[in-house]
Formats: sequence, C-alpha cells, structure tokens
Amino acid sequence: MTHFPARRDAFLEEDEETIGKLGSRACTGCGGDFRVTRPWQKQCSQRCRQRVYVQRQIVTALNYYGA
Repeated sequence: MTHFPARRDAFLEEDEETIGKLGSRACTGCGGDFRVTRPWQKQCSQRCRQRVYVQRQIVTALNYYGA
C-alpha cells in the first residue's frame, strides 16, 4: 500500500509532458534531427557521442605544443 499514490502519479505525468516539450534537435555528431529524451542531450546515439569525442581529441592534440 502506498501512502501518496496521487502525488506519485502527478510526478509521472509531469515527466511525460517535459519530454514532449523538449521536441527535437540537430545532432552535433551527424547533423541529423533526433527526438530529445533528456534536456542535456546533444547527440542522437552513442556512435555520434564517440565521433564528437574523437574529433575533440584530435583538435586538442593538434593545438598542443608541450610544456
């Protein structure tokens, strides 16, 4: 038996509404549009996340002169 079933249901509905409001964005890895599931999401998949990470590492290595 739950003590606060109405309140728990209200939180679930709020999360679903938040996901719907986020809409879609352009992926920073491939440039394609994707549906956002989290507010901080920038890539559409793990593959695109890895692609962006590798590109960032290459730029860092080229600009590094050593110390």
